[in-house]
Amino acid sequence: MTDRDLGWSKIQHLTEKVFEQIKNGKKKYDWVVSINSGGLVPGVMLSKKLKAKHAVISINHYKDKKKNESPERDLYLSHIGFIKPHHHILVVDNVIRTGGSVLAAIESLKKVDPDARLIETASLHLNVKSKYKPTFFAEEISSDDWIEYPWET
Repeated sequence: MTDRDLGWSKIQHLTEKVFEQIKNGKKKYDWVVSINSGGLVPGVMLSKKLKAKHAVISINHYKDKKKNESPERDLYLSHIGFIKPHHHILVVDNVIRTGGSVLAAIESLKKVDPDARLIETASLHLNVKSKYKPTFFAEEISSDDWIEYPWET
């Protein structure tokens, strides 16, 4: 397993790459929903750049670098009452290893808005072996990479 430490300037660079993809696609979002805790920092950064409201959902598939067979779900979604049907939502996480956390977040959001027309996803990193590919991502990583983000130290 390769451990990689990232600094804040790299996080800003990766977030900017994702933002540029969104901007070039002329996408507009009412909400950015961060998956807690990894997606919180990039999610807040993107919500500011996109001038979108921000909410948080907690879903945890990993504990101490080990995948949980069944994800721990805290279906706490901040501002859930403010998300209205047909809002455009961007779900953000720091890394997509399998897509399980993002898919669980989407499932929870669809309970709020079963007719959701636009729930898209973004991440700083995407595992090359992930079965799920987000709408936007900054970099691919190998399945052996374990990234230490600055907010995790």
